[in-house]
Amino acid sequence: MTGFWGILEHDVDQMVHLYGELIDDLVENQGWTFDKEIEWVTNDPKTQALLKEAWAILADEIEGEYTDEHQEVIEETQVEKWTLSNDTHVMTLSYSNGHILDTSVGFPEYIIQRIKLESPCYRADGPKD
Repeated sequence: MTGFWGILEHDVDQMVHLYGELIDDLVENQGWTFDKEIEWVTNDPKTQALLKEAWAILADEIEGEYTDEHQEVIEETQVEKWTLSNDTHVMTLSYSNGHILDTSVGFPEYIIQRIKLESPCYRADGPKD
């Protein structure tokens, strides 16, 4: 009943640092999916326009020079999150500290409790390096 890993190899160390072996158990033995999502978030219209232009240049959709300003806006607006899902159940977790950000309605309480009890990121003094 293996689930699906939607993360890249370079993200594994961060995942283990925050969750220990818990996520491995959920994916490998209980059929959950673990992914990393990356979004670029801003409410500022000027920043949104610059982001749109940067991505269009990178995708060769428009001609233009990709500048340091493009790179800065991409880096400044990038938000990374983990997701843990199984069927209709979805949990969003912080990429930076591992804590639960949001869960879908009816998300299994036992998974929430396991994360809070077993994950190094929830220990009183945080994860160990």
